[in-house]
Amino acid sequence: MCLNAGVGLGGPFSETDLGHELQMIDLNILGTVHLTKLVLRDMLRRNTGKLLFTSSIAASHPTPFEVMW
Repeated sequence: MCLNAGVGLGGPFSETDLGHELQMIDLNILGTVHLTKLVLRDMLRRNTGKLLFTSSIAASHPTPFEVMW
């Protein structure tokens, strides 16, 4: 299973919308954790399978006015 969910939000943090930021956190973190939990249990039950977590290069290189997690 390859897991990669991620979006970003541009603009000064003081001016960006909190609702959009919370949706971004929900997708980037909670969505990946939820899916991993569901898939991992089946993999362990079958005693087979692998997980691969990937991310964009943007995840490790902050840019001006980019909210990064």
